[in-house]
Amino acid sequence: MHLLVLSLVCTVVYGVSRISMPNLKAVSFAKTISGRKLNGSLIREVEVDSEKTCQFECVGEERCLSYNFGTTKSNSKMFKCQLSDSDRFFGVANFTKDKDFSYGGVQFSTKDHDNDHHNCSCSEIFKGAWWYVACHASNLNGLYLGGPHKSYADGVEWNGFRGHYYSLKRTEMKLKIKK
Repeated sequence: MHLLVLSLVCTVVYGVSRISMPNLKAVSFAKTISGRKLNGSLIREVEVDSEKTCQFECVGEERCLSYNFGTTKSNSKMFKCQLSDSDRFFGVANFTKDKDFSYGGVQFSTKDHDNDHHNCSCSEIFKGAWWYVACHASNLNGLYLGGPHKSYADGVEWNGFRGHYYSLKRTEMKLKIKK
């Protein structure tokens, strides 16, 4: 009990965004965006009684990166919770206006801010910073190892393209400003 209280005090005082203990998962979500919704990449939809319950559903689902939270027309005391395995950065075209919803997503993880859903720090283990969930299929901010390497998954990698033992020599992230 004392350890749990100490952990919660440290979280509040030092701004730690994740508590990871046996039988306890806690994730820090980014600030919700009202009037927006991410379409597509739906894992499942459930009815919940509050936004916190929707966040708990997302924490409990390994693949969940974000959620849409909105009203239902049939029951004024229940809400829609749509869990997604994508986020607004992957699907910018699918991030649309919808006055009946708000959008919440998982925060970016770094070695000093562990925001992923894994019981260890993916950023520390894989030497990068990313929108990790239960570690990664891509790690574009990993170590530059310049091609094939023997260490597991700590380079600049995209597993579906070259696997976890090949560090890409070049990557680009592009943003398009909507007018």
